Amino acid sequence: APLPAAPEPDADGGSAQVLTVPGSGAGAAGEGVAAEGEDADLPAELSEAAAPLDLDGSVCVAEMEVDAAEVHALRRALAVTAASYHEARAEALGRKAKEDVGDLSQSVRLELDERLLAHRPRAGRLELDIKDRRLDELHAHRERFGRHARYVFDRDAALRADFDAAVTDARRALAAFIREMAERERALRHPRNTHMSTIERLRRDADAVAASFKRLVQADQMAALRQRADAALEHTRGVNAAFARSMKPVAEGGTYHPEEVAKFLARLGELDEAAARAHAAEHERIEALAAELVAEVERAELSFAEALRVNSEDVRLIEAAKAAHAQGSAVMRAELNASEAQETEIADLVRTAADAHRRLAASDAEAGAAAAAAAAA
Repeated sequence: APLPAAPEPDADGGSAQVLTVPGSGAGAAGEGVAAEGEDADLPAELSEAAAPLDLDGSVCVAEMEVDAAEVHALRRALAVTAASYHEARAEALGRKAKEDVGDLSQSVRLELDERLLAHRPRAGRLELDIKDRRLDELHAHRERFGRHARYVFDRDAALRADFDAAVTDARRALAAFIREMAERERALRHPRNTHMSTIERLRRDADAVAASFKRLVQADQMAALRQRADAALEHTRGVNAAFARSMKPVAEGGTYHPEEVAKFLARLGELDEAAARAHAAEHERIEALAAELVAEVERAELSFAEALRVNSEDVRLIEAAKAAHAQGSAVMRAELNASEAQETEIADLVRTAADAHRRLAASDAEAGAAAAAAAAA
């Protein structure tokens, strides 16, 4: 749009902004619409500025029809935004100035105190030096107790981690035992294991494995867990007792005030109580784990015993059938042997009869020939 014309004085001696807005009823000659009296005037450099030109000399400004009310609302919103920003900025600057004044006053007061202390008598400076050294000692005491508390917490955390690892190992050993018992139970049901000697060998192996695992659980793993938990509690109590003994009161030539000793002893007592609660919780976990392991072992033993009973009955039936079959085979073999003997005896008798018949026939033939010869003679 064309640049607005310079402001003209109104009847009251003020000025009214004149805007040239195409399409608002003004001609192309540049007649404008006068804005409200409260609108701000444009700077002189903007009112006298020429439109920018392109490289070919054409004007780089595109004309756009804008309603005068919209221009007025835009300028009013811009004025309100600028005023709000300046108000907020002024308030923030005021707060910052007050803070700076307070900091500066504190700094000046401290500097004044230092200057006044520099002119105190020697006794005053000695008292301040003693106070500073005492404050350093108290601070060192607090830091020492903090280091001790961190050591106790870290040590307890490491021991708890070892305890959890031992519990995991116990559960892993239980899983291995259950797998081994399941393998022996499958071996009982194998079709080739049809002898009582094999069944008895598997039973003895299963009993030995179960007894060994029970000893491992009760005598080794659970005892080790209990010992680990007791050692953790004793270690915490020991280091706390050593720290308590190291706090030497002022009356005995140390640097600890009785109230300070009492406060630290109370905090050490809290550490001991926390360790005792953790120890009781660990023992509860140990007993629950031991009961769980024993229950799993008994369940595996019962399952194996049931499989052993069923398989033993099957093996006894198979062995009885084998014995009956062997007895029948023996009877059959005896009958066959007797039949073979009778067959041999009959064959011998038949051969004897045949031989006798042949001898008789030969004798008859000889007698007939002799009779014939006698007759012929």
